[in-house]
Amino acid sequence: MGNESLPSKRRLAVAVYLLCAFVYLGFGLEVLGILLTDKNLDPVLKHHRFFFAVEISTLALTLVSPGLALGAFTMVAAAAREMSSTTGRILIWVIVILGFLVSLAEAMWTCSGHPTWIKGYPGF
Repeated sequence: MGNESLPSKRRLAVAVYLLCAFVYLGFGLEVLGILLTDKNLDPVLKHHRFFFAVEISTLALTLVSPGLALGAFTMVAAAAREMSSTTGRILIWVIVILGFLVSLAEAMWTCSGHPTWIKGYPGF
């Protein structure tokens, strides 16, 4: 009986970590986009179709990241309750709280009028 409930405990924590990973991935792509510009916000790289795909996927991740962070928030209490180590409980709460704050910063950066991070991905 104890072995049957162990995978479900892991699945809940893994789901929380995956939701937060997508939030952090979107933020990382935004930061990479702004790092790929010069002082005048002109792209450093040449135009390529790949960058258009990165730009659109980053935009999509950014727009859904507050929802992903809220989804992680709804599951984190149950996931932390089922963890055996105190360090793991603290870690999962810190990751989710920081992920929520990062998702809000992502959304504000993208939806505040003109997202400067897009300049680093010279698509079409």
